[in-house]
Amino acid sequence: MIRVLLAAQPHVVQEVNRHLHPSPDFAVVGTALDDEHVLQLARNLQPDLMLIELGVPGLNGLDVTKEIVQAGLKTKVLILTTSESDTYLIPIVRAGARGFLHLSANEYQLVEAMRTILAGDFSLPAF
Repeated sequence: MIRVLLAAQPHVVQEVNRHLHPSPDFAVVGTALDDEHVLQLARNLQPDLMLIELGVPGLNGLDVTKEIVQAGLKTKVLILTTSESDTYLIPIVRAGARGFLHLSANEYQLVEAMRTILAGDFSLPAF
């Protein structure tokens, strides 16, 4: 079972859950909306993968990603964004995230990105 932590707005959490529902090998183990809570959950739950939405007030996805990496957690990070620009690409990779995905991604794209990251590769969009 692949344990997933979501740090995103409620409607995004709902959408991700809907996308993951047909995949029985993924289990959402927690959700959070702010830096402090998501870091606490990451330390306590030690998920395999964390999905972080960029642009949520009170949640700095890049800082959270850096802290996850600096804490030595094995959790891999996939950043979710509404941006269609590659502006965030370099900062995201420098922060330690393994992937970057647009929030409009379909079920297949989300699951494929998650599997790619869990396999140790990067999942980055083609711009």
